[in-house]
Amino acid sequence: MISLFTFQMNQNSSSHENFIDLKITENRAIDFLLHAFEGHAGKRSDLNIFGNLLYGESYLMNWKNYTGCYCIRNFLPKDIGLEIIGKPGEIDILLIPFDNKEVFYDKASAFEVKIAKPDIDRMYKGANSDGYTQTMGLVKAGFPYVGLVHVVCSKPIPDEVKQEIPFYKPAKGEVVSKDGSYKKGEPEMIKWDWLPTHSESVQMKRLLTYDFPKYVGLKVLSINFLANGGYVMGQSFDWKDFEVGYLNPHHKKETIQLIKQHHLESESAFRKILFNFP
Repeated sequence: MISLFTFQMNQNSSSHENFIDLKITENRAIDFLLHAFEGHAGKRSDLNIFGNLLYGESYLMNWKNYTGCYCIRNFLPKDIGLEIIGKPGEIDILLIPFDNKEVFYDKASAFEVKIAKPDIDRMYKGANSDGYTQTMGLVKAGFPYVGLVHVVCSKPIPDEVKQEIPFYKPAKGEVVSKDGSYKKGEPEMIKWDWLPTHSESVQMKRLLTYDFPKYVGLKVLSINFLANGGYVMGQSFDWKDFEVGYLNPHHKKETIQLIKQHHLESESAFRKILFNFP
């Protein structure tokens, strides 16, 4: 299989720099996901992160359908008047898309987030919990769209096991071609930390062993950190067909109404994310 891999980098980062070992929690991982999703410092919003639910099958084409999203995170079901027996005890992310005219409560997307921390000695290490029970709890609770996100935060591998690959650095003003290559300049051979890419495939293959229904969107991506405070976020397109989420056939009008009521009554509890399309 040929892997197609894309990177989202903040203003202090470069995809060929050495990663550092930074231990983070699930909540901190959510911070980075929302940071990249929103866009920052003139960077384009990375809709690939949650677009698999917000836009369904057309999320790579119709990304201008919405102006932004209202976001609430790490809240209890009872906070919105919802009774859930069992898991999830806490809902990690809820996104409600809107445009210039209306808020689409019937398109609200609930996400469960898990974090995996593999290293060179434990390359197949997964999250402490794969999130199946929590995700199916969101389905049963009646959220319109439901997704599970696994974030790989791998420990940097030693230089001696890194793979040498050509790194093409564009000249100022140069545009990347469709296949990701550059026409100008000679490539620099760099040592590439391949563990994040490897671990993404490991995590997705593990998720596919579960009996997730087709309408649940599955997303796996990686986040690695740099000494200067920057970070690199990677996503493989090998598993795109499994990412797309569809309308939950068990969605409930009562749940949608509770989401709407909570937003209208407690709008200050929601973060307003405006998509950035420079």
